[in-house]
Amino acid sequence: MEGHCSASVVDYLGNLLRPPVLGLRALVDRASFVAEGRRNCRAVLLMGAVTPLADVPVLHAAQLAPLSHVAPAREVSMLLLL
Repeated sequence: MEGHCSASVVDYLGNLLRPPVLGLRALVDRASFVAEGRRNCRAVLLMGAVTPLADVPVLHAAQLAPLSHVAPAREVSMLLLL
């Protein structure tokens, strides 16, 4: 279909915009942010590395198949991972 963005462009823009938005939250309560970061440093780094591996295939699948098929499959997979 025409008018769709590449999955990698969507992922790149999300990664580009995420730090400023989350950074504002960190500025509001810096002490709590630093303490939480120290407690969960490994988990944060792992999720930061693994999340794109999950998001990019879903975005790519949304280009190939109807979103009404892709979105429910992604939501069910998120439930299974929790």
